[in-house]
Amino acid sequence: MRRIASAMLFFFLCFVSTGWRQARAQTTSRIIEFDAPGADQGTVPEQNTLLGLITGFYFDTNGVAHGFVRSPDGKFTTLDAPGAGTVPDSGEGTFAYGITDAGTVVGPYSDTNGVAHSYVRSPDGKFTTFDAPEARQTPAKAPLP
Repeated sequence: MRRIASAMLFFFLCFVSTGWRQARAQTTSRIIEFDAPGADQGTVPEQNTLLGLITGFYFDTNGVAHGFVRSPDGKFTTLDAPGAGTVPDSGEGTFAYGITDAGTVVGPYSDTNGVAHSYVRSPDGKFTTFDAPEARQTPAKAPLP
């Protein structure tokens, strides 16, 4: 009986030790510096996944926002929602705020009238745009918080 208890304790300690090392490895952080291609006025990373995908947005030379996904190997995909505005220095464009481990991206975009909308972009690049029920369809007089 003592041998069984000792063996169980040994395996339990091995299991706990392995789990602790894995948890510690997952919380080890590293800093990656990058700018999205075409980001002449700044790159803003918003979220990353455990798999190394990073999403966010950047501003081009004209001050128009574009979403992006950066893959773990450093490749960028630019995201422009259908209907997103492109008027220089107007705050228009596509913003990416969240990403799943599978690569689905969510965020808002502003159209050429200054009206905000939302989108979901699937990993295969398909955009689904939508507005919340009873969402304002007129331009905001001031930027929304």
